[in-house]
Amino acid sequence: MQTSKTKIRKPLENELKIIKKFLYKTRLHGIINLNAIFILDIEGAIYYDCFEINEDIYKILNSINRTPYSLGFYIGSIDPERGFKPSLPLAFRACRLCRVGAIPCYILPERQALRFTYGRCLKSPHLGGDASMSSNSNIAPVLSEEGYCLGWGHTRLRASVKYLCPLVDLGWYLRRGG
Repeated sequence: MQTSKTKIRKPLENELKIIKKFLYKTRLHGIINLNAIFILDIEGAIYYDCFEINEDIYKILNSINRTPYSLGFYIGSIDPERGFKPSLPLAFRACRLCRVGAIPCYILPERQALRFTYGRCLKSPHLGGDASMSSNSNIAPVLSEEGYCLGWGHTRLRASVKYLCPLVDLGWYLRRGG
């Protein structure tokens, strides 16, 4: 359990707006219950973790005056200056929609999938799938050709060449020290 300077709260209006914007841009607005989003607010933090939590559990936590470090489904973190950064668990949920063609995603051949999970950016000719740099959002889930979820990728333009770079990927946990 955390100290009394930590609390779980409903998102502020501007925070909810940032989360909604991300969910609509990536066509994920239907997979997260916006009324069940809560923020883990730690005094002095530079970003806040966002969770989808059952309202009943939230009421219980308030009644016993306890704040766990993590609770519910982790959807990502929000930084008022940088915006919303989606989580790896949210990528796994989103990849299910990619597999059935409900949302755009990036699909990578085996070698590029490996490079992506090593944190490397990929030139656009190496990309496949129906999102291939043309989705309405430059952030989308990334899958291997075999259908495995690799994380979140976003496009960058460098010297008139588009690249797909990892935002959060499976290898990130190992690179940061596990």
